[in-house]
Amino acid sequence: MGSSTDGRVLRGQERRRDIARAVIDVVATHGLRGLTHRRVAEAAEVPLGSTTYHFETLDDLMIAGLELAAERNLAMMRQTAEALAPGDDIAAWLTDLTIEMVTRWRESNIAERELYLEAIRTPALRPAAQRWDDELVAIIAPHLGDREAARLACWALDGLAVTLLISGSPPDRDRILDQMSRLVASLTGS
Repeated sequence: MGSSTDGRVLRGQERRRDIARAVIDVVATHGLRGLTHRRVAEAAEVPLGSTTYHFETLDDLMIAGLELAAERNLAMMRQTAEALAPGDDIAAWLTDLTIEMVTRWRESNIAERELYLEAIRTPALRPAAQRWDDELVAIIAPHLGDREAARLACWALDGLAVTLLISGSPPDRDRILDQMSRLVASLTGS
């Protein structure tokens, strides 16, 4: 009996994850205004009843999408941060991460930012958005010396990413690196 129960739990967790991935896909394609249980069910290739069973409201769907977006983004940040060696160029790391997010991961990044910004209007999303911010600060802090410097860097990265996504032009790495180097120097006192 235990293994069938475990199997059902695992299938339920996987179904929830598939639905959360579909939320990001739907928002990437249709924007938040186009987010419906029906579209998510179609994108996840599950019955409509599965989306409403696991996520009763649109807020629940948005929370699941935002949490998955944060998880994926933070995993990438952790992986690259762990690969940094002492003396590595932090400004280049932050520049390249930002450029990768707005080019290689452009569509999912747009969806993730829409979900994140929806926390302004939807209080249910705020805890997930704030956790994302706090964990990102924790990843960057060891490389800048303290949490407040990391928080300022995160604010700058967020603003830069939105600006790059809005512009639609290819990012100018040299220009971004120059500005990021100035930011890192001012935050670290070097």
